[in-house]
Amino acid sequence: WFKTQDKQVELVSLRDARFQRHGAILTIERIMISDSGTYICVVNNSVGEEKVEITVAVTSPLSLTIQPASQTVDAGKPAAFKCIVSGHPVGAISWSKDGKPLVTNGNVRLITRDEIRIDRVERKDIGMYQCFVENDEESVQSAAELKLGDAAPVFMYTFPVETHQANHFLTIKCITSGNPLPSVTWTLDGSNITENKRVVLGTNTRGLGEVVSYINITKTRVEDGGEYSCVAINPIGRAEYTARLSIYGIPYIRPLANQTVMAGQLLQINCRATGYPIQSISWERDGVNLPANLRQKAFPNGTLIIHPVERLTDQGLYTCIARNSQGQSARRSVWIEVTGM
Repeated sequence: WFKTQDKQVELVSLRDARFQRHGAILTIERIMISDSGTYICVVNNSVGEEKVEITVAVTSPLSLTIQPASQTVDAGKPAAFKCIVSGHPVGAISWSKDGKPLVTNGNVRLITRDEIRIDRVERKDIGMYQCFVENDEESVQSAAELKLGDAAPVFMYTFPVETHQANHFLTIKCITSGNPLPSVTWTLDGSNITENKRVVLGTNTRGLGEVVSYINITKTRVEDGGEYSCVAINPIGRAEYTARLSIYGIPYIRPLANQTVMAGQLLQINCRATGYPIQSISWERDGVNLPANLRQKAFPNGTLIIHPVERLTDQGLYTCIARNSQGQSARRSVWIEVTGM
């Protein structure tokens, strides 16, 4: 008896006690997968030679596990799963996530057919990963779970830049995720938003580990316009989103707090004007339009900068003026106190 081994024909060794020959019969005890192959029986005498080939395919039940069975990975860190297969023969191996075929990309990669790697774990990567193995006789599967560890806040939804009519209902919303769940606060033009009969703030948590935070405004007014900021914070990090919402109406300027500044320092005053549309925002002092010298800079968004501040020259009352194209305007003044030399 002969057996093909790595494309080589070799004599079957009877030194292995599992192989026994009884005349033309070859028996193999406690058969192993390695015994698979093509066996050749050769018979000859003085007249000639005959041979016959017999193919033996040894199978064993398939079984598999995924290692690790569960892992918790911080956002931005790598993760990997390996499908450990036993049995024979092993045919196709495939992967899925949460019951759908696994989609590979630059971040989720198939290293080999039995191993996947996620270079930088994101919230969307968490879930159940399944490995499937099959041959002509059977198929088996196993699953493992990827959990998200510490993750800084990220925004899943943010409100757009918009313009609205006055006296309407308005909802502003942002959705954020993170682990631990972030707390969310709101500001309008840099100041905390205070609830009242018209303005209500709310927050709720969705099952996907997301925080939905919103502001409901009834009967919108011109002063409800401005730059809204949604700020999400947890122990790992901070995320902030800002967008302007405008309300149709005549110009309006938020109250300005008086300031005290040391001589020689930089002074910045922010004039927060709302109403839509606003044609221009300007500054004046004692009836003179600013800037009036090289130390002063006035920006279209309403910011006035003076640097360096001089005590005798710059102390006084400054007025911000917001105008629209119809000639309507709003004015707001602020007193600047300069101390030191």
